[in-house]
Amino acid sequence: MNFRYRIEFYPLIELGAFLGFLLLCRLPRAGSSLRRVCTLAGVSLALGIVGSHVVMILYKVSDFGPAIDMLRYMVFAHYLDRLKSFFAVSASWIQ
Repeated sequence: MNFRYRIEFYPLIELGAFLGFLLLCRLPRAGSSLRRVCTLAGVSLALGIVGSHVVMILYKVSDFGPAIDMLRYMVFAHYLDRLKSFFAVSASWIQ
């Protein structure tokens, strides 16, 4: 999804988060489930940060213009070749 369209979904995401927090607070064993939620939130946060950096790197190595040819065939191979060309010294381990 394009970054400029994400703002349209933020109110729905926040509503879901608030409703989930409300349901979590009403659980009888909120103490033990709160630890699980904190762990899940930490893992989700780390995955979100890593995912954002991966998207940023793929954006930086991508060509501008229509990507219809790339999207049909060998997207993974295309990005591997682009990463090899941009980071030739540090990406020598990529086959």
